[in-house]
Amino acid sequence: MRRVIVADKAEHAMNLPRDQRIRRYITCEKITINVLTQTKIVVNWRNGVGKAMLINFTFSNYKSFRDKAEFSMIAGKGMFDRATLQKAPGFRSMHLLPLSAIFGGNASGKSNFVKALYHFQQMVLSGKVETDVFKLDSNSINTPSVFVVCVLADERVWEYSLSVNGKEIEEESLICVKDKKEAPVFHRTRDSFSIGEGLGIPPESRKKLELLGESLGPGSILLHSAQMYRIEGIGSSLNPVYHWFQNSLCIISADSRRVALGVDLLRRLSLYSDALSNADTGVDALKLTEVDLEQLNISQDELEKFKQSEARVIFNTEDSTLMLIKADDGIHAYRCLSVHHDEKGKDVPFLFTDESDGTRRLLHLLPTLIDYEVQPRVYVVDELDRSLHTNLSRYLIEQQLRIARAEEKYRQQLIFTTHDVMLMDQTLLRRDEMWAVERDHSKSSRLISFEDFIEIRKDKDIRRSYLTGHMGGLPRLMPS
Repeated sequence: MRRVIVADKAEHAMNLPRDQRIRRYITCEKITINVLTQTKIVVNWRNGVGKAMLINFTFSNYKSFRDKAEFSMIAGKGMFDRATLQKAPGFRSMHLLPLSAIFGGNASGKSNFVKALYHFQQMVLSGKVETDVFKLDSNSINTPSVFVVCVLADERVWEYSLSVNGKEIEEESLICVKDKKEAPVFHRTRDSFSIGEGLGIPPESRKKLELLGESLGPGSILLHSAQMYRIEGIGSSLNPVYHWFQNSLCIISADSRRVALGVDLLRRLSLYSDALSNADTGVDALKLTEVDLEQLNISQDELEKFKQSEARVIFNTEDSTLMLIKADDGIHAYRCLSVHHDEKGKDVPFLFTDESDGTRRLLHLLPTLIDYEVQPRVYVVDELDRSLHTNLSRYLIEQQLRIARAEEKYRQQLIFTTHDVMLMDQTLLRRDEMWAVERDHSKSSRLISFEDFIEIRKDKDIRRSYLTGHMGGLPRLMPS
């Protein structure tokens, strides 16, 4: 059976170990575009199934986090600059932030915060139950890891929680909040399973869901299993949260690349060209150029599989700027090149491997600014500032906020970790958009919201307070 990574799932593939990647090429189908020699190409792209936001994320006993860490995207009351906020349906006083920055020293636990959310996502999507507990406390080794996410999806608020002990589930639950009232969808433990009332699940579907829930072993996740068994009539109750993990949550690690970048380049080449040019990368334009297939070291078996498949475009997982296109006259290979103008204004093409690390990093971060027009996502970026100048990092944030102010129903979010204290600026970020991670005396990480420091005025130099150690999140350096 032909296995396919759809475009919006593909961006997660580079985060997997090499032996878990499905194949060297990803396959895409479904949006009709004309590119290159007016060849009709069909590219697979999910239409606007996102439009979901993160409200909060809570977890405990995972990697360097022993105690409960609570992260919230709910805007604080009485703060300045409310033009960027989005209302939560059914909650008159709750507004959601478009971005948050997490600061902290090396080995403080910033990346482990990102890994916790990624681990939660992968358990739901793969159905594989496992955890990585805090190992420096004997009591934590046999204590469950708990993950809870609250999201806005399908204009409703959902809370999904998972308690994992080793490779088994201790507890799993899903709650829908309607009109400020909690409506349980399901709740299961090792010994019990129940389905909530009032969500409109048909009796026959309810029976099937009960049978599935009661038959699942402790090593299986109901939210995942319900998707695999495709029980009719339960979609509106279980799908929104699963689809949030699948389609809306996009996690970019410090060294990962966006595999589905080729889809974006085919669809919006001029937008990417303009963005790189405006960011003063030295790149004047991007262009697609045909490459000799014989130079690409592609086996005949791979080409034959592509010929026999229904796909019209596939992208290389090792080099997302390379793609194969099936046309009426055969298979063609194309690569996206960067273009620089020489002293006479002549175009000089370069491979992206010739560009700086910062330019390549920026290329894979640009969807955080562009995707909102097609499918808003929750982007979680580890080390946003990696290989980027402070001004360029600030530019990305300013553009995100500019769009949030301009769009009435802006549903995209950006959450990032960073070492760059120059971004710790109340003229750029609200205080409730800034967090810090630090390790305590027991080497356990803890998450600190700058909103908790109520004595910090809007006109105060928050960076100075941070660097003088008044707010935590600083490395404790010892003389050698």
